[in-house]
Amino acid sequence: MPSAPAESDRQQLMQAAHGFRISQALYVVAKLGIADLLEDGPKTGNELAKRADAHPRALFRVLRVLVPRILHPRRVESIRADAEDPAAVER
Repeated sequence: MPSAPAESDRQQLMQAAHGFRISQALYVVAKLGIADLLEDGPKTGNELAKRADAHPRALFRVLRVLVPRILHPRRVESIRADAEDPAAVER
């Protein structure tokens, strides 16, 4: 009978899955040209979605994967607070 997977095996699997998720998010952001859209300064999620011709909530989910890795944690909290306001994200 096979033994149960070791905790390190689970951790390796989770790291691989998370790495794939990040790489896919980076691909989407690159494909939509988000960096180019931010060239002249910060934009709201809705502005980015409109300019990239993307669905606002879908773009928010993609950015939510990446933002904690590139911004200061305090800024991430303010983005989350904005997202909790139903008027902040178009449907």
